[in-house]
Amino acid sequence: MIPKTKTGDCSNSNCKAQNVPCVKVGKRLFCIKCRRIDRANAIVKKSQEKLKSKKSKLDQDRSYIVEDLDVFASKYIRRYYSDINGNCECYTCGRKDRWQSLDCGHFIPRQNMSLRWDTRNLRPQCKECNQYKNGNLLMFANKLEKEDPGIIEALETEAREIKKWTREELKHLLIDFRYKIRNLEHKKEAETSTSF
Repeated sequence: MIPKTKTGDCSNSNCKAQNVPCVKVGKRLFCIKCRRIDRANAIVKKSQEKLKSKKSKLDQDRSYIVEDLDVFASKYIRRYYSDINGNCECYTCGRKDRWQSLDCGHFIPRQNMSLRWDTRNLRPQCKECNQYKNGNLLMFANKLEKEDPGIIEALETEAREIKKWTREELKHLLIDFRYKIRNLEHKKEAETSTSF
């Protein structure tokens, strides 16, 4: 559709066009060239806003995946170290409790994204050790080193690396933890049924 034009002076302060075909926008006149530029800028601005909105939604989606990963990694670690009756021992102090009552402790703090879900860095801990004693790190380190010599140095080296997980990597990791939990629960059920 061709806009109706009038002859006049362009209202754009940057344009010096006078007595040219203009398009009326509201109460102002704009030359055809300025109007095309204005519309193109509006289209670009709108697409940038859409992209920003889409990116924001993806970031929110990413944060939900991170939350789910925390839940499933924690469940996997606590279930993995529990016995067939669902009892689990705190890795640092030895207190026994149901696996649901324990936390998933991190030797390298969970703020470090490169090791946040690394099973070498995770062990079940009672709430007292994990929350009130800040992970009881001295005992944690001693037991980890005894269990796997050289692991502390390896974890600390890897912790210095910056890791920015992509959304797809996080999704694959989440799928992997869900699969591990399902297999682990089937294995625990099989052990329970054979023990009777």
